[in-house]
Amino acid sequence: MNNQPAPKSYSAFLPLVLIALGVILLFSWNLSIALNQQTAGVRISAQQDLQLAQAAQTELKLKTMMTDLLELSKTDKEAEAIIKRYKIAINKDK
Repeated sequence: MNNQPAPKSYSAFLPLVLIALGVILLFSWNLSIALNQQTAGVRISAQQDLQLAQAAQTELKLKTMMTDLLELSKTDKEAEAIIKRYKIAINKDK
């Protein structure tokens, strides 16, 4: 008979644990990126809402100023010159 030792058998436990740890690490990293993007999206949305409100206020102030300028142009020649130079008119559609 043969007196050679039997080949060592290795356990599959360690490779499976390493693969599982790698998958957990990958999913954790992916989750952290997704959460960071979500918080950034919420922050950007809030900033856009603020900018939209500021734009509406600015538009209202500009409309008021142009309406006042048009009224003033009825009696003031300099205001009338500004109206003609920049072709300012009120759009009646809105």
